[in-house]
Amino acid sequence: VASPIVAHAGRPVGPALVVTASDQNAVRQLNGRPAAQVFDELLASLDSRDRTLLVDRPVVGIVVDGHRPHLGRGDYLLRPTTTIDRSGGSLLLPGGVPRGSTVRFQVIEGETAREDLAMALDLASLDERPPVGVLAASSVGRGPQLLGETGHDAARLHERLGQVPLAGFVAAAEIGAIRGEPRLAGMGL
Repeated sequence: VASPIVAHAGRPVGPALVVTASDQNAVRQLNGRPAAQVFDELLASLDSRDRTLLVDRPVVGIVVDGHRPHLGRGDYLLRPTTTIDRSGGSLLLPGGVPRGSTVRFQVIEGETAREDLAMALDLASLDERPPVGVLAASSVGRGPQLLGETGHDAARLHERLGQVPLAGFVAAAEIGAIRGEPRLAGMGL
């Protein structure tokens, strides 16, 4: 039996927003306003650290289950914003975002990445079955540039799960279960 865990590196910033107009890969409106304008207004409201993080890696978190009364960091499917079209007012995201979806912008940072992995491993440790091995599918964005060291995730997995066999790969996406559903989260930033 496999027990998947997902550890994103995103921390929501700004309010929850509803996609009110979109087509293909373009989010045209958020809460009835041009999406690029909403993004720029959010940037202006953030402290300098979060503003820099969001400008460097603009990410949108799509709420996976809009019926949940409280949302945590793991309740979003993260998508990089590939283009901010200020003249047209749109945000372009791979895979698009359906009209009616709830989204929040996310900042990607090492501290959140480390916390998310620790929390995911806390949950995994509640399973009384001893692990027999680990298959780690990691995003290209979870490297030393984000976490400050090479092999961070592998070291934390071994610390928490013991010296079980560990195999893995780095891809332009993360593969795992979010809210019990298999997902491919494209974070090749």
